[in-house]
Amino acid sequence: MKKSLFLTGVLCGAALLLAPDTARAEGSRLYVPWVFAVAETGEVTRRDGVLVGVSWKSDLTLFNGTAEPATWHWVATYSDGKVLGPYGDPYCMPETEHTVPPGQGGYVGACISIPPRNGLAMLVLETSRTLIARPTVSLVHLPPFGYCGPGALEVPQGRVPLPVFENLFPAGSTVAFGEIDLGNPSIGYCASGNQRYPRRVNVTLFNGGDAPASFRIRVKAGVNRPEDFYEQTVSVGPKEIIQVNRLPLDLDEVASRTEGESVAPAWVLLTADQPYIAYVSSVFDDPEPGAMPMEVYPPRLIE
Repeated sequence: MKKSLFLTGVLCGAALLLAPDTARAEGSRLYVPWVFAVAETGEVTRRDGVLVGVSWKSDLTLFNGTAEPATWHWVATYSDGKVLGPYGDPYCMPETEHTVPPGQGGYVGACISIPPRNGLAMLVLETSRTLIARPTVSLVHLPPFGYCGPGALEVPQGRVPLPVFENLFPAGSTVAFGEIDLGNPSIGYCASGNQRYPRRVNVTLFNGGDAPASFRIRVKAGVNRPEDFYEQTVSVGPKEIIQVNRLPLDLDEVASRTEGESVAPAWVLLTADQPYIAYVSSVFDDPEPGAMPMEVYPPRLIE
Protein backbone atom coordinates (compact mmCIF):
# COMPACT_ATOMS: atom_id res chain seq x y z
CA MET A 1 0.00 0.00 0.00
CA LYS A 2 1.21 3.49 -0.79
CA LYS A 3 2.02 5.69 2.18
CA SER A 4 1.47 9.34 1.35
CA LEU A 5 0.52 12.44 3.26
CA PHE A 6 -0.16 14.33 0.06
CA LEU A 7 -3.88 15.00 0.16
CA THR A 8 -4.47 14.34 -3.53
CA GLY A 9 -2.27 11.33 -4.07
CA VAL A 10 2.38 11.61 -3.25
CA LEU A 11 31.51 14.04 -3.97
CA CYS A 12 32.08 17.49 -3.27
CA GLY A 13 34.09 17.48 -6.50
CA ALA A 14 31.25 16.14 -8.61
CA ALA A 15 27.68 15.05 -8.11
CA LEU A 16 27.01 11.35 -8.42
CA LEU A 17 24.03 10.66 -10.67
CA LEU A 18 22.34 7.30 -10.31
CA ALA A 19 20.30 5.51 -12.89
CA PRO A 20 16.71 4.99 -11.70
CA ASP A 21 17.43 1.34 -10.77
CA THR A 22 20.80 1.81 -9.07
CA ALA A 23 21.93 0.39 -5.74
CA ARG A 24 23.68 2.76 -3.34
CA ALA A 25 26.40 2.20 -0.79
CA GLU A 26 25.71 2.06 2.93
CA GLY A 27 25.20 5.46 4.51
CA SER A 28 24.50 7.34 1.29
CA ARG A 29 22.25 10.36 0.86
CA LEU A 30 19.58 10.41 -1.80
CA TYR A 31 18.12 13.46 -3.59
CA VAL A 32 14.89 12.72 -5.44
CA PRO A 33 12.89 15.21 -7.56
CA TRP A 34 9.16 15.00 -6.90
CA VAL A 35 6.26 16.31 -9.01
CA PHE A 36 2.56 16.81 -8.45
CA ALA A 37 1.27 19.48 -10.81
CA VAL A 38 -1.68 20.17 -13.05
CA ALA A 39 -0.64 19.74 -16.68
CA GLU A 40 -0.75 22.78 -18.96
CA THR A 41 -3.69 21.28 -20.80
CA GLY A 42 -5.62 21.31 -17.49
CA GLU A 43 -8.62 19.34 -18.73
CA VAL A 44 -9.30 17.24 -21.80
CA THR A 45 -12.39 15.57 -23.20
CA ARG A 46 -11.79 11.91 -23.86
CA ARG A 47 -13.11 10.15 -26.94
CA ASP A 48 -15.94 8.77 -24.82
CA GLY A 49 -17.04 12.34 -24.09
CA VAL A 50 -15.93 12.41 -20.44
CA LEU A 51 -14.15 15.56 -19.25
CA VAL A 52 -11.10 14.63 -17.19
CA GLY A 53 -8.42 16.55 -15.34
CA VAL A 54 -4.79 16.04 -16.40
CA SER A 55 -1.91 16.03 -13.90
CA TRP A 56 1.71 15.00 -13.51
CA LYS A 57 2.26 12.77 -10.47
CA SER A 58 5.39 11.26 -8.93
CA ASP A 59 5.94 7.97 -7.14
CA LEU A 60 9.02 6.66 -5.34
CA THR A 61 9.73 3.02 -4.53
CA LEU A 62 12.61 1.42 -2.64
CA PHE A 63 13.59 -2.22 -3.12
CA ASN A 64 15.93 -4.31 -1.02
CA GLY A 65 17.56 -7.05 -3.09
CA THR A 66 19.93 -8.19 -0.35
CA ALA A 67 19.63 -10.98 2.19
CA GLU A 68 19.64 -8.54 5.13
CA PRO A 69 17.14 -5.88 6.26
CA ALA A 70 17.80 -2.40 4.86
CA THR A 71 16.88 0.92 6.48
CA TRP A 72 16.29 4.52 5.50
CA HIS A 73 15.05 7.75 7.08
CA TRP A 74 13.97 11.22 6.03
CA VAL A 75 16.42 14.13 6.02
CA ALA A 76 14.26 16.93 4.57
CA THR A 77 11.76 17.90 1.89
CA TYR A 78 12.43 21.20 0.13
CA SER A 79 9.96 23.28 -1.86
CA ASP A 80 9.18 26.95 -2.33
CA GLY A 81 12.56 27.74 -0.75
CA LYS A 82 11.75 26.16 2.61
CA VAL A 83 11.62 22.85 4.43
CA LEU A 84 8.20 21.20 4.29
CA GLY A 85 6.76 19.08 7.09
CA PRO A 86 7.07 16.82 8.93
CA TYR A 87 3.61 17.89 10.25
CA GLY A 88 3.72 15.65 13.32
CA ASP A 89 3.34 12.30 11.57
CA PRO A 90 5.89 9.86 13.03
CA TYR A 91 6.37 8.35 9.56
CA CYS A 92 7.88 11.63 8.36
CA MET A 93 10.13 12.39 11.33
CA PRO A 94 13.90 12.33 10.60
CA GLU A 95 14.48 10.25 13.72
CA THR A 96 12.10 7.51 12.47
CA GLU A 97 14.01 4.62 10.93
CA HIS A 98 12.14 2.67 8.26
CA THR A 99 13.00 -0.95 7.52
CA VAL A 100 12.76 -2.69 4.14
CA PRO A 101 12.89 -6.47 4.64
CA PRO A 102 15.08 -8.69 2.43
CA GLY A 103 13.67 -9.29 -1.03
CA GLN A 104 10.91 -6.74 -0.57
CA GLY A 105 10.06 -3.22 -1.67
CA GLY A 106 7.41 -0.58 -1.27
CA TYR A 107 6.27 2.98 -1.88
CA VAL A 108 7.69 5.99 -0.08
CA GLY A 109 5.16 8.68 0.84
CA ALA A 110 6.14 12.24 -0.01
CA CYS A 111 5.21 13.61 3.46
CA ILE A 112 3.74 16.79 1.95
CA SER A 113 0.38 17.83 3.41
CA ILE A 114 -0.07 21.01 1.34
CA PRO A 115 0.65 21.00 -2.42
CA PRO A 116 3.77 23.01 -3.32
CA ARG A 117 3.03 26.28 -5.04
CA ASN A 118 4.69 25.20 -8.28
CA GLY A 119 4.03 21.47 -7.96
CA LEU A 120 7.72 20.61 -7.35
CA ALA A 121 9.72 19.38 -4.39
CA MET A 122 13.11 17.82 -3.64
CA LEU A 123 12.97 14.80 -1.33
CA VAL A 124 16.14 14.06 0.66
CA LEU A 125 16.56 10.64 2.28
CA GLU A 126 19.45 8.81 3.87
CA THR A 127 19.93 5.06 3.65
CA SER A 128 21.96 2.86 5.96
CA ARG A 129 22.14 -0.12 3.59
CA THR A 130 21.97 -0.89 -0.11
CA LEU A 131 18.59 -0.09 -1.63
CA ILE A 132 17.32 0.28 -5.17
CA ALA A 133 15.47 3.57 -5.70
CA ARG A 134 13.04 4.12 -8.54
CA PRO A 135 11.34 7.51 -8.75
CA THR A 136 8.92 8.05 -11.62
CA VAL A 137 6.55 10.67 -12.96
CA SER A 138 3.24 9.76 -14.62
CA LEU A 139 0.76 11.64 -16.75
CA VAL A 140 -2.62 10.78 -15.24
CA HIS A 141 -6.23 11.47 -16.15
CA LEU A 142 -8.55 12.19 -13.22
CA PRO A 143 -12.14 11.27 -14.17
CA PRO A 144 -15.10 12.55 -12.15
CA PHE A 145 -15.39 10.76 -8.81
CA GLY A 146 -17.17 7.43 -9.13
CA TYR A 147 -17.40 7.57 -12.94
CA CYS A 148 -15.48 4.30 -13.42
CA GLY A 149 -16.45 2.69 -10.14
CA PRO A 150 -15.04 2.88 -6.61
CA GLY A 151 -11.36 3.77 -6.44
CA ALA A 152 -10.96 4.54 -10.15
CA LEU A 153 -9.65 8.06 -9.57
CA GLU A 154 -6.50 7.94 -11.70
CA VAL A 155 -6.02 6.60 -15.21
CA PRO A 156 -2.28 6.52 -16.04
CA GLN A 157 -1.34 7.61 -19.55
CA GLY A 158 2.32 6.58 -19.29
CA ARG A 159 5.24 7.13 -16.94
CA VAL A 160 8.98 7.68 -17.15
CA PRO A 161 11.82 7.39 -14.60
CA LEU A 162 13.29 10.46 -12.93
CA PRO A 163 17.01 10.78 -12.13
CA VAL A 164 18.34 10.08 -8.64
CA PHE A 165 21.28 11.97 -7.14
CA GLU A 166 23.65 11.14 -4.30
CA ASN A 167 25.03 14.66 -4.05
CA LEU A 168 24.82 18.16 -5.47
CA PHE A 169 26.80 19.28 -8.48
CA PRO A 170 29.45 21.72 -7.22
CA ALA A 171 29.18 25.45 -7.85
CA GLY A 172 30.82 26.46 -11.11
CA SER A 173 30.51 23.03 -12.72
CA THR A 174 28.84 22.48 -16.11
CA VAL A 175 26.47 19.67 -17.00
CA ALA A 176 25.00 18.67 -20.36
CA PHE A 177 21.65 17.15 -21.37
CA GLY A 178 20.64 15.52 -24.61
CA GLU A 179 20.37 14.88 -27.44
CA ILE A 180 16.82 16.18 -26.94
CA ASP A 181 13.98 15.09 -29.20
CA LEU A 182 12.05 18.13 -30.42
CA GLY A 183 9.71 16.24 -32.73
CA ASN A 184 9.55 15.16 -36.36
CA PRO A 185 10.29 18.04 -38.78
CA SER A 186 10.11 15.79 -41.85
CA ILE A 187 6.59 14.51 -42.36
CA GLY A 188 7.26 12.50 -45.52
CA TYR A 189 4.42 10.60 -47.17
CA CYS A 190 3.39 8.26 -44.37
CA ALA A 191 2.33 10.62 -41.58
CA SER A 192 -0.18 13.40 -41.09
CA GLY A 193 0.70 16.87 -39.85
CA ASN A 194 -0.43 16.16 -36.30
CA GLN A 195 2.21 13.41 -36.10
CA ARG A 196 5.06 15.89 -36.15
CA TYR A 197 4.88 15.61 -32.35
CA PRO A 198 6.48 18.99 -31.53
CA ARG A 199 7.65 18.95 -27.92
CA ARG A 200 8.15 21.71 -25.40
CA VAL A 201 11.41 21.59 -23.45
CA ASN A 202 11.58 22.32 -19.70
CA VAL A 203 14.55 22.64 -17.34
CA THR A 204 14.06 21.78 -13.65
CA LEU A 205 16.51 23.54 -11.29
CA PHE A 206 17.25 22.97 -7.60
CA ASN A 207 19.52 25.34 -5.70
CA GLY A 208 21.05 23.29 -2.92
CA GLY A 209 23.08 26.20 -1.56
CA ASP A 210 22.39 28.64 1.26
CA ALA A 211 22.48 31.75 -0.98
CA PRO A 212 20.61 32.74 -4.16
CA ALA A 213 21.94 30.99 -7.28
CA SER A 214 22.37 32.23 -10.83
CA PHE A 215 21.80 29.45 -13.38
CA ARG A 216 23.02 29.90 -16.95
CA ILE A 217 21.14 27.84 -19.55
CA ARG A 218 22.63 27.48 -23.04
CA VAL A 219 21.22 25.52 -25.98
CA LYS A 220 23.19 24.06 -28.85
CA ALA A 221 20.94 23.20 -31.79
CA GLY A 222 21.41 21.71 -35.22
CA VAL A 223 24.37 19.83 -36.69
CA ASN A 224 27.91 21.26 -36.83
CA ARG A 225 26.71 24.55 -35.29
CA PRO A 226 28.99 25.41 -32.35
CA GLU A 227 27.40 28.78 -31.56
CA ASP A 228 24.70 29.04 -28.91
CA PHE A 229 21.18 28.83 -30.32
CA TYR A 230 19.63 30.23 -27.13
CA GLU A 231 20.81 31.48 -23.73
CA GLN A 232 18.97 32.38 -20.54
CA THR A 233 19.97 33.29 -16.98
CA VAL A 234 17.66 32.28 -14.14
CA SER A 235 17.81 33.27 -10.46
CA VAL A 236 16.76 30.63 -7.91
CA GLY A 237 16.53 31.15 -4.17
CA PRO A 238 18.33 28.96 -1.61
CA LYS A 239 16.86 25.46 -1.24
CA GLU A 240 14.33 26.33 -3.93
CA ILE A 241 13.25 24.13 -6.85
CA ILE A 242 11.69 25.65 -9.97
CA GLN A 243 11.00 24.69 -13.56
CA VAL A 244 11.78 26.84 -16.59
CA ASN A 245 9.04 25.96 -19.05
CA ARG A 246 8.93 26.13 -22.84
CA LEU A 247 12.44 27.00 -23.94
CA PRO A 248 11.99 28.82 -27.28
CA LEU A 249 13.16 25.95 -29.48
CA ASP A 250 11.12 26.10 -32.67
CA LEU A 251 11.08 22.73 -34.41
CA ASP A 252 11.41 24.10 -37.94
CA GLU A 253 14.10 26.63 -37.03
CA VAL A 254 16.24 23.97 -35.38
CA ALA A 255 15.71 21.61 -38.31
CA SER A 256 16.91 24.32 -40.72
CA ARG A 257 20.30 24.16 -38.99
CA THR A 258 20.81 20.51 -39.98
CA GLU A 259 21.79 18.88 -43.25
CA GLY A 260 18.62 17.85 -45.06
CA GLU A 261 16.32 19.32 -42.38
CA SER A 262 15.05 15.83 -41.53
CA VAL A 263 16.04 15.96 -37.85
CA ALA A 264 16.03 18.64 -35.14
CA PRO A 265 18.64 17.78 -32.49
CA ALA A 266 19.34 20.00 -29.47
CA TRP A 267 21.56 19.87 -26.39
CA VAL A 268 21.33 21.92 -23.18
CA LEU A 269 24.35 23.11 -21.17
CA LEU A 270 23.89 24.34 -17.61
CA THR A 271 26.06 25.91 -14.94
CA ALA A 272 25.34 27.61 -11.60
CA ASP A 273 27.24 29.56 -8.95
CA GLN A 274 25.78 27.49 -6.07
CA PRO A 275 25.67 23.71 -5.54
CA TYR A 276 22.76 22.41 -7.60
CA ILE A 277 20.73 19.62 -9.17
CA ALA A 278 18.96 19.75 -12.52
CA TYR A 279 17.30 17.70 -15.21
CA VAL A 280 15.64 18.43 -18.57
CA SER A 281 12.31 17.10 -19.83
CA SER A 282 10.45 17.30 -23.10
CA VAL A 283 6.66 17.09 -23.17
CA PHE A 284 4.18 16.39 -25.94
CA ASP A 285 1.07 18.13 -24.63
CA ASP A 286 -1.51 16.45 -26.86
CA PRO A 287 -0.29 12.93 -27.57
CA GLU A 288 -2.30 10.52 -29.64
CA PRO A 289 -2.80 7.00 -28.25
CA GLY A 290 0.54 5.25 -28.21
CA ALA A 291 2.62 8.45 -28.17
CA MET A 292 5.08 8.90 -25.29
CA PRO A 293 3.88 12.02 -23.42
CA MET A 294 7.20 12.86 -21.74
CA GLU A 295 10.93 12.18 -21.87
CA VAL A 296 13.46 12.98 -19.13
CA TYR A 297 17.14 13.74 -19.78
CA PRO A 298 19.52 13.32 -16.82
CA PRO A 299 22.63 15.53 -16.56
CA ARG A 300 26.17 14.51 -17.48
CA LEU A 301 29.04 16.37 -15.79
CA ILE A 302 31.45 17.73 -18.41
CA GLU A 303 33.59 20.22 -16.45
